[in-house]
Amino acid sequence: MQELKNLFAKASEVFKLFFATLNGVIVFDTDVQSETELLTKVVDAYGNIASIANGMDTKTFVELSEAFAKLAIVHQNEIKSNNIMTYLIRMTKETSCLFSVIKDQNDKSAERNVMVAMRLLRILEKLTSSYDASLTHEMISDLIELLARIHGYCCLTKGSEKTILAGATSFLSIIFNHNDFKQVYFEYGKQIVPRDQYVHRLNYHLLTIAIMKKLNGMPYEHHCKWSLGSDSILDVAFTFIDYLEEEICAEDLRLPGVCGIGERIRFVNIYEATLVSVCNLASQIPPEGFHALELLLLKHLLSGNFWSSLLSSDVWCFIGRLGSSQLCVDHIKHLIKVSAALIERHDSIEAIMLNNMIIRLYDLLNEDMKSTVFDNLINLDTDYYASILYFLMAKTKSLSSERLKHKIEDLPKAFLDLYTHPSTCNWKRLVQIMSVMIAVNYSDNRDVINVLTKIWNFIASAIIECEDKQLDLLSNLVVILLDATCLKYLHDDSFCTVLTSITTSCVHLPPQGKIKICHFLRQNVENLGRCSVQNVTSTLIELFSHILEDEDPWVRQEALETFEHVGHMCLEQLVAEIAKALAKIFGISDIMQAYLSSRPYYVFKGFTNIQDYLRYLAKTIQNHGDEHRCHEYNESERKDKMLKLDEEKNSCEIIMPMSIQLDEQAEILRYLSDDTVFNKISKQFISIQPDDMKRNNPLLNSIFEKLIDVMRSQSPLFAKTFQRIIWAGSYYKNTRFGQPEEYDLNFVINLPYKEKDLKFISTDRPGFIKIRIAGRDENSQNTLNIDSKAYKELNSFIDDQSYLNQEKFSTWMEGIFSKVINATDTNRNRIILGDHPPIRLKKTGPAFTLIFKPSYSERDIDIDVVPVLVFSTQTLPPIKSSRKDLLQVRRCWSAVPKPLKNSKGIFADLRHRYWRLCFYEFEKNMISSHDYGRMKPVIRQLKKLRDTQGWKSIASYYLETLCYHEKEIFYISNRNSYTFLFFTMLEKLRDAFRNKEIRYYWDDDLNLLDNIGPEEMRNMKGRLDNVLKSIRKDIQNDGYAIAKWVCEYLRFFHASNINRYKLIHICVQLENFSHF
Repeated sequence: MQELKNLFAKASEVFKLFFATLNGVIVFDTDVQSETELLTKVVDAYGNIASIANGMDTKTFVELSEAFAKLAIVHQNEIKSNNIMTYLIRMTKETSCLFSVIKDQNDKSAERNVMVAMRLLRILEKLTSSYDASLTHEMISDLIELLARIHGYCCLTKGSEKTILAGATSFLSIIFNHNDFKQVYFEYGKQIVPRDQYVHRLNYHLLTIAIMKKLNGMPYEHHCKWSLGSDSILDVAFTFIDYLEEEICAEDLRLPGVCGIGERIRFVNIYEATLVSVCNLASQIPPEGFHALELLLLKHLLSGNFWSSLLSSDVWCFIGRLGSSQLCVDHIKHLIKVSAALIERHDSIEAIMLNNMIIRLYDLLNEDMKSTVFDNLINLDTDYYASILYFLMAKTKSLSSERLKHKIEDLPKAFLDLYTHPSTCNWKRLVQIMSVMIAVNYSDNRDVINVLTKIWNFIASAIIECEDKQLDLLSNLVVILLDATCLKYLHDDSFCTVLTSITTSCVHLPPQGKIKICHFLRQNVENLGRCSVQNVTSTLIELFSHILEDEDPWVRQEALETFEHVGHMCLEQLVAEIAKALAKIFGISDIMQAYLSSRPYYVFKGFTNIQDYLRYLAKTIQNHGDEHRCHEYNESERKDKMLKLDEEKNSCEIIMPMSIQLDEQAEILRYLSDDTVFNKISKQFISIQPDDMKRNNPLLNSIFEKLIDVMRSQSPLFAKTFQRIIWAGSYYKNTRFGQPEEYDLNFVINLPYKEKDLKFISTDRPGFIKIRIAGRDENSQNTLNIDSKAYKELNSFIDDQSYLNQEKFSTWMEGIFSKVINATDTNRNRIILGDHPPIRLKKTGPAFTLIFKPSYSERDIDIDVVPVLVFSTQTLPPIKSSRKDLLQVRRCWSAVPKPLKNSKGIFADLRHRYWRLCFYEFEKNMISSHDYGRMKPVIRQLKKLRDTQGWKSIASYYLETLCYHEKEIFYISNRNSYTFLFFTMLEKLRDAFRNKEIRYYWDDDLNLLDNIGPEEMRNMKGRLDNVLKSIRKDIQNDGYAIAKWVCEYLRFFHASNINRYKLIHICVQLENFSHF
């Protein structure tokens, strides 16, 4: 190897000596052909040897390339250009390749290569300048790629790149005037897009910015075809900006901005650099070319791509400032008409960006010009509909709303029409009227306020029962209704009712709806304290707890900003009460303190810096945006598909048992696609009546507010550790059927220990853990900051080895209830809380059952109260679970003092140390999500069938867990019918009985069916086999083949000739009678 290096070095010295001799001594007589041919051979030799030297010795390569260029330029008239072009193309590609690898090298290697690249760039600049007329289409394409790579490298803001940028600018000026440059530039950009290479797109866009800067220094007539020709550089800038989301978000790529003489260079991000260049070009376009610019801006504004749409909006606002007020008014009028055409897509990015830009343009006008926007735009006596129009009217001080008041007088009738006769026409009519309300002061219209309150009540009660299409429609209505609701126009009673309804609805809304609630609170913040603090505090606490604990980070961020705004604007007493309550909730207290103190809360894992994280986030969002999710619902498509399956089945010649089963299954599936009967059964037999919920919920809230106050007064430890109520059970998961007569709730007790001081220990019983307090000593009372009475209570349920005693924990809670009875009832056998009905107390397992009879009902209401310990996901319990990825959301898990059943012999430890695990919040989060919400009606009908069959050993939770395991079939995009899902789950339940197994969703080792005897299991499996056999046999001819097994009385009367509607009515009456 050394010998080869020495030989190459000697050859290099020989070439240098030869060139010196050639340059100073030898003179070619170009009039003599032989000498001209010799000159050509010398130039070719230098070109070839320079290429060979590349990669072996950089210094020699550069020196030979310079020698080649000098000969080629001095003798350009004597040498054929074809010979030079071959080496020019090769040198261009080699230089381009050099720039592409500089970023990946260490500082020393990169510095050396930068110097080499600069020398090669100067060589190319001289050669292209001398041989400009000989440059081919292919050569221009290679030179454009080189220019793009140079501009990509120059955006790194280091010292040496300024020289390269100057060279790139000079190089661009040389090839810019070539006849083919414009055409090749656009062709090159079109070739990049299919490649899907981020670096190529970035480099091309940076070159585009450089070209626009050059165009801006030229008279318009010299570059008009660049801006508004068939190919437009403005169109390129708008298109490519959307490919650069990573760079825009990370902002670690900076370009030199515009600066005046003597000013220091200011570096800007790539979006700002693009915006400035585009605005400069747009400002030069004369009136006759402006229509083409408007069409281009509208095209990208409505493209559905965020960054190009935003760029279009910013440019349009620049024009609004630069142009006349009348031009701005004309633009607004036209864009309002476009917005009206997009009303069916009001939540699309196109409509959102369009309406946002209309508002921005409108804000540029003075008050006199604002009123002219509405001249000749619409006749306010017609039903022209564009929600943005009324929003602008509300912002216009000089415009009276009297002309619009008559339009909202039809609100009561519109709502009644929709309620009694649901139709698309009536729906649109109601939405139109509510959109007008944005611009109207309706404080003196009692009828409108009453109907508005009724609509909110209706939504709060109906949204609990809604899934799929119904939930989407109702969510859209909530967004419109929030815009129409102005708290300052409402009377006190309506104010409280509306706020309560918003809080109830919030849990069931998608993220967009919850964000809208945050905006609503900010817009109405000055009126939140108008009623007495006591009336709104509990409602606002519940509302903020919902949005601050939401799994969507966007919702949580908006909620934090909203709370901060409320803190600055509302009464101190109100804010203090809300903050005090929220501070007791796990997962909220820490993040609120971090946000309000501007302290970092989250720790980056797997990212070296914030820019890396932002790049990852931008890339993830882009990938997610490319995924198409169909929002159509399962109506008639399944029938068509099953017909095709049936046709394909007849052509199949392979006869196997499995194929026969598939054919039979396909035949059955054809009849399981119709949900008419399923929905009818759900509505008549399964769903909870909204009126019952509406009456019960306020009563329960009032009772427990008073009960908690009394319990606090009877126990210092309870007063110190009670955190909140979690309304749990199937009612609040929306999986309960029938009447709302049984409720489950958890008293969350937050022991005065930090989570890091608690040790969670696995046990020999799946689904149970032990909890031990670490570092407990005689000075614990002072450390815990509690008084002696509370400390004594606390010690009562901690054993001698510092384990929490779940039995004594329940005893402690039972003692508090006993004290409450003694304190409120002279007879000492009931709880008396003011005017509320007397409450009886019964102990059942870990629960304390409160029983009372409301004055408006003949039936008792049972409420199971369970005291629980709640912990965050930062300290997960030691369980064997394949679902741990689902436990990463911001929810809490619980430890429940549930008594153990000793069905499997002795325990490995004392029984009182076993605490049952509960993941209610995670389950509710999953089942209430938009993706898996279709599970709920199926679970309700499974429970109804269970009751009809008399399977008392099958707990409701077992059926829910079975559905959790099969959750993917419920996924919204699968579009399976409810009837199909229900039938499938019957088969899964039969399989569970056969296998004697339903695994606890959160602990793989726990079998929920362990305590059911083999004989009972066989009977239930046999019974369900008969049910499935009957359904398969009858489903083709009987739409009630499944329903008759769900409803006992429906099956009894099924064979009669009674009209179907009368039959259902009779069965409903019998079902209701059976409850008494």
